[in-house]
Formats: sequence, structure tokens, C-alpha cells
Amino acid sequence: SRPVFRLVLPAALLAASAVAADPFPPAVRPLIDAHCVGCHGPDVQKAGLRLDTLGTDLTDPRAAATWVRVHDQVASGAMPPKKKERPPQAEVTAAVSGLR
Repeated sequence: SRPVFRLVLPAALLAASAVAADPFPPAVRPLIDAHCVGCHGPDVQKAGLRLDTLGTDLTDPRAAATWVRVHDQVASGAMPPKKKERPPQAEVTAAVSGLR
């Protein structure tokens, strides 16, 4: 019984730390990576916004305020811009729900 416990506990702790690293549901990151980082990433930071390195510690007031703005822009349909490829509505809905 103890050897199993020794194997399970580290795995559980690793899983918990991975969740803590990114508090958003899995639907958020793919949308950000596919439809936002091109204009708000390492090469271009339109409006001074870089999402690929934006912290996800929502107790940080600046990070939390920025994620609220991201939520609002995606939820309103302002982002991604109409001139860019639009993600399927189901992806947008799932990401907005995750950001909420």
C-alpha cells in the first residue's frame, strides 16, 4: 500500500501545481495562442499588450485587470478584429466562459 501512495502523491502534487500555473480552463489558452498572440505576442505588441507572457496570477491587480479587458474584447466580438480569421463561435463561447 505504501509504495502506491508514494507514486500517487507526487503525481497528484504535480497535477495540482500544473493547474495552479494556469488558472484558466483548457479552452482559453488555444484561442489566445491561435487568434491573439500574432498581434499581442513576442514579435508585435499592439496596444502595448503581450498575452504570451501575461501573468495568470489573478491576485495581481494589473494582470487581473488586463485579463478582464481581454475577456471584454473577446466577449464583445471586438477581438479578434473582423479583418482577421475569426475563430468558431463555439471556441469563443468556451474561452469567454473560461475567462469569466
